[in-house]
Amino acid sequence: MLKMVVFDDEYIVLEGLKRMIDWEKYGIELVGTAMNGYEAISLFINQKPDIVLTDIRMPGLDGLAVIEKILAEVPETVCIVFSGFNEVEYLKKAIKLGVMDYFEKPVTLSMVQEVMKRTIKKINEKKRLERLEADWEKNYHIRLEKATLDLLTLGEQGEWNWRNVFGNKSNKIVGITVLAMKDHVKLLDSYDCQIVYAYYGGTYFLVLFHFDNNNEEVIITHFLKQLDHQILGGLGSTYYQMKDASKSYREALYAMEYGMFMGEKRLVKFKDIQRRTSVFEDFSKYKQAISAYLRVGDDKSLLEQVNLFIHKLEAQIKSREILENEILHLIYLCLEIVKEAEKDVCSREGFWAKYFPQ
Repeated sequence: MLKMVVFDDEYIVLEGLKRMIDWEKYGIELVGTAMNGYEAISLFINQKPDIVLTDIRMPGLDGLAVIEKILAEVPETVCIVFSGFNEVEYLKKAIKLGVMDYFEKPVTLSMVQEVMKRTIKKINEKKRLERLEADWEKNYHIRLEKATLDLLTLGEQGEWNWRNVFGNKSNKIVGITVLAMKDHVKLLDSYDCQIVYAYYGGTYFLVLFHFDNNNEEVIITHFLKQLDHQILGGLGSTYYQMKDASKSYREALYAMEYGMFMGEKRLVKFKDIQRRTSVFEDFSKYKQAISAYLRVGDDKSLLEQVNLFIHKLEAQIKSREILENEILHLIYLCLEIVKEAEKDVCSREGFWAKYFPQ
């Protein structure tokens, strides 16, 4: 229920408004009245009402001074004034201060009812717009995460939608760097960079959109200093065209998985392991396909991709160390997927056993 106060130096007006109007019908509780400006300010401070009805002329502080103080303190307060026929200039000033509506004296029952209907309608509309703005802001972050994931996974195909959601600032972005983490980490923003957080496939991604390519290394160093040294993650390279975002994404994911495979407990930079993985781009897509088919249980397609992967290894890799690393890395990824599947089965079996015992 909305709270309302009434200020007027005429006792009969105050009593009339108390007794003649069914305020509850409008969802309003009349919580107090005052007959001069100083009492009015004191009552407002104590009650913090949503609506103020005040006469323009009052002893102590006049209605305009009262409104000015109230709106300076709580700008969202709805102020309505009483105005006589010879107080046009006062009324103009009141409107400039931000009053929502006004009565012309003498005040009648029908006049009060009409103004209150308009006021409640305006308040409800304002609240509706505030809810829409809040929902839009909340939905914006959801849409931005989805659009950013599309940019990372689809590359150029996801760029248009990402720019549409990101807004005008997308034209100022000069580079993109992706971090992949096993745990959720919140970093302090930098004026040279905007971070978008995303979650996909059991991995947290921190996507750094750069506004200044001259400070790229400084910015990345700034963020990395905030990370716990024991947090496992992967850092992709920085790319300067949004269509290449998927490259940084795959590198970050690969670096993180490489670190897990090697038993690292730190952030692994792709550029530090790149010399050992010179065929990364070529083999990464095969391992992603193998992982996908293993997840969905498509044995035929899985076997085809494994054969293609092995054929590529034999044809392109001459180093035994790299060959072993690539095969062991694939085995590691497959084992992780199997572990996930086992957890899922156990959780489902636990559910059935709990709620549908034999």
